[in-house]
Amino acid sequence: MRLLLSFGFFTTTLLFSNLLTVYNNGFAYFYEKKNISVQKGIQSIKITNLPRSIVVDSIVPIFEDGIDLISQSYKNNPLNVNKLLEANLHKEVAFYSKEREKKILQGKLINIDPPIIESQHRYYIVKSSSIIFNTFPQNIDSKPYLVFDIDANLSKKSSVGLHYLLNDITWRSNYTVILRNNRLNLKAWATIINRSGKAFHNTALTLVAGNVNRHSSNIMAAPRLYRSKVLAMEANSLGATLPKSISGYHIYKIAKRVDLLNNQTKQFVLFAANAIQYKRNAVAQNNYFGNYGERKLRFLQQITFMNTKENGLGVPLPKGVLRIYRSKYYLGDAGIENTPKGKRVKFTIGEFFDIVGKQKIIKYIVRDKYRDIETKYTLHNRGKEPIEVKLSENIPRYKDKAVFKTSCSGICSSKKINAFSREFTIKLKANENYSFTTEFEVYQ
Repeated sequence: MRLLLSFGFFTTTLLFSNLLTVYNNGFAYFYEKKNISVQKGIQSIKITNLPRSIVVDSIVPIFEDGIDLISQSYKNNPLNVNKLLEANLHKEVAFYSKEREKKILQGKLINIDPPIIESQHRYYIVKSSSIIFNTFPQNIDSKPYLVFDIDANLSKKSSVGLHYLLNDITWRSNYTVILRNNRLNLKAWATIINRSGKAFHNTALTLVAGNVNRHSSNIMAAPRLYRSKVLAMEANSLGATLPKSISGYHIYKIAKRVDLLNNQTKQFVLFAANAIQYKRNAVAQNNYFGNYGERKLRFLQQITFMNTKENGLGVPLPKGVLRIYRSKYYLGDAGIENTPKGKRVKFTIGEFFDIVGKQKIIKYIVRDKYRDIETKYTLHNRGKEPIEVKLSENIPRYKDKAVFKTSCSGICSSKKINAFSREFTIKLKANENYSFTTEFEVYQ
């Protein structure tokens, strides 16, 4: 076990205490340093204050020189109702015969499932919550603990470093977006939810975004990938942590040590950026080409911006929810996936009422192994500002042999997405109308 000290991962962490790395898929890695007193020779050392959700086979203890580990045991025998019932079986108990009744009776618990009490030659089936127990079960531990059997070469005060994984703790990200003309301000938050059964005090906190494989064959591999590197990360000019990508994961280190209590939900600012240039578009899709006459088009407001340093951002954005505001009004929510720097961020925030449109099938020829369908689109910008409209047309997937035609020109341009999809961009001025047609022929 002592050979592990030769690796940089463990050597680095021994210089610090209380290091918590929380992953965004429901678990965490923790290092803590415990002070112990040892006597010369073979003995047992008890370690307490452990999380109930600890992954037992992930525990790695690191003792100082002169202390050899012989074996380790994890014990968790908490009190529960069944243990109370078992300890009081065939013994006298007090109980309420009816729910909310104030009168207390005495009797003998003669059965556990369901709880049956004999009292004055009568038998009562009661809820376990109605019983007042007189006997407390033995060998009950209020909290889990570890026992290390060690061999020390002399008596001294020492310490042990504990590395382990734990469940029931996670984090998620959310964003505040404030729109201002063609610029936006963005603030990223990390929300940590701790249900692990342990409180963390004066702890260095690191957050990891990414899907980590937790197969038993490599359950300890994930922390070893990056721990020594994470400690070298620096804060950016905003005072938050500069995210870093290691082995496919994005890593965010909270600049100051934190306290995170059990059953607590706590938020931290990851980073913030101002004056990010963005574009606002009206977007709609048409996927229907049946001979159904005229249909309305539904336009949504779409916001896009580049996640680049030149645009005032340029940091990895973890998966999360954006809440969008403008002029003190809440505009809606949107979700984003994990987005690396250099990529375009795109989301929609609700219906665009200033843009209206309709589509109408004006030619519909359907024969065996042949289709010829022509659609007319009519758009109207009822707003006081110019807007760029994007209309996606997705035809049914027939054979690859297809011929496309369109009258889109001038303020309208088209782009091929794939063999069955086209995107049309129309730059409408205030209170401007525009119509164009599309046609496809397919041979099956």
